[in-house]
Amino acid sequence: MESYKKMAALLSSEFDRYLLKHSALAKKLPENALVVFQMAGEAGFNRWSEKLALKYREPNQTVVYVKVGGFQTSSVLKDVMLEKAAV
Repeated sequence: MESYKKMAALLSSEFDRYLLKHSALAKKLPENALVVFQMAGEAGFNRWSEKLALKYREPNQTVVYVKVGGFQTSSVLKDVMLEKAAV
């Protein structure tokens, strides 16, 4: 569980940096969206991340899955896409 928390913190930080460099993607992110991180090849983390995030979802809050393919050697996210969840 501790490793999941560390991964979530890293993903959150790197995603913020990623959005600063990719303003077109940042504009697609709905205001007040609930972001759920999903990492390629990390099924346990992905289940944990989704369960925890949805636990704190506000009524009618838009859910956006941030699917990350991995990290580049410079520790910057790569292959990131947003997927809006059905309400």
